[in-house]
Amino acid sequence: MIIRASKLIGNEIEGGIITGALFCTAKEGRRIEINSNGLTAYNSRGGEAVSLGQYNDGGGLLFMNDGSPRGSVYGDRDGFI
Repeated sequence: MIIRASKLIGNEIEGGIITGALFCTAKEGRRIEINSNGLTAYNSRGGEAVSLGQYNDGGGLLFMNDGSPRGSVYGDRDGFI
């Protein structure tokens, strides 16, 4: 079955694979967004709090305070920084 629509509203969506450009838990304020760059969590003011994604040939975890860096962990095949 294929459903084509610009907007789908419901309490539950069940499926094996969901493909899209952006997944977010809310439009603004406190939310989590997942896109091709990784996962970003925002606080209640809408400021970036945590970011997890690709960094060079490894991955990075950044801790933020309203978008200002507060700490980070980077890793690749040689270990963590």
